[in-house]
Formats: sequence, structure tokens, C-alpha cells
Amino acid sequence: MKGTQLEHLDGDYLQIEQSIDKIDQDLFKQVNDLKVFEEEARKARSLLALSDKQDSLRAKIQNYSHQMAWAQVEEQERYVASYDTDLRKAQVVIGRAEAKAVEAADVFTSADEAHENARSAVENVRAERAPMLEEKDNAKVEFDKLKADVMSLRVIAYLEFYMKAALILGLGRTAADQGPYESCGGQNHKG
Repeated sequence: MKGTQLEHLDGDYLQIEQSIDKIDQDLFKQVNDLKVFEEEARKARSLLALSDKQDSLRAKIQNYSHQMAWAQVEEQERYVASYDTDLRKAQVVIGRAEAKAVEAADVFTSADEAHENARSAVENVRAERAPMLEEKDNAKVEFDKLKADVMSLRVIAYLEFYMKAALILGLGRTAADQGPYESCGGQNHKG
């Protein structure tokens, strides 16, 4: 029995040895697989970290995008407020300009009415002046006629005066013997 036990032990030992060899082989495979899995796990952790980092970056980008959108909205609101202020100022300026335009229109209307009244007055004065000018012209004609008559009467009076003076002084010549120039006090060149 000892031989059988030894054989049996030897068989068990061989089985155990084969089992250990197989376990060693499996263990070696698993160690190699473990290295591969560890490498894959490291890569997966690296990818997870990268993914987390990308998620963080996406969140930051989204946050920055929202902030930028709000900043643009605020900027546009400032522009709108500025334009509203400028619009109100322009409306005030336009209101003043319209008031000045109305005032200027009133002044123009008044000036135009004054001009029209002055023109009408000038026409009335001209219309009233026309008969006066005609009367003046008639008076001038009459004056000139009377002046000519007065001059004629003076000449006649001078002639009469000289004739009487000549008769009184006895010059002996009558006015009929003298020429018209001599009868007015000039000298006769008859010899």
C-alpha cells in the first residue's frame, strides 16, 4: 500500500504541479492581462479626466457664452438708453426749432402784412399824388404863362417909361424912330 499511496501521492503531486503550472500560466496571463487592463484603466482614467476637463471647459464656455450674451444685452441696452436720451434731446431741439419756425412764420406774416400795407399806402399816395402832380404841372404852365405876361408887361412899362423920359428930356426922337434895343436903354448903331 505504500507503493500505491506513493503513486497516488505522486499522481496527486503531478496533478497539483500541473494545476500549479496551469495556475501559474493563468496567473501569468492574468498578470499580462492585468497590465493591459491597468493600461486600459489608466487610459480610461486619462480619458475620463480629459472628458471631465472637457465637460468643465464646456461648462466654462457655456458660462462665458451666457456672460457674453448678457454683456451684449447690457451693451445694447446702454446703446438703446443712449439713443433714447439722444432722441429726447433731438425732440427737444426739434420742438424748439418748430417753435422758432412758428415764431418766424408769425414774424414773416406780420412783416408780409406790413409790407403789403406799406405797398398799398404807397399806391394810395401815388394815386393821391397823380392829381396833385397834374395840378402842379398845370400851375407851372399857368405860372410860366403869367411870368411871360409879367415880363411882357415889364418890357412895355420900361418902354413907356423910356419914351416918356425921352419926351421929357426932349431928345427929339420918338420911340418909333428908335429900334427895340434902344428903346430898352441900348444904343442905336445907325450913325
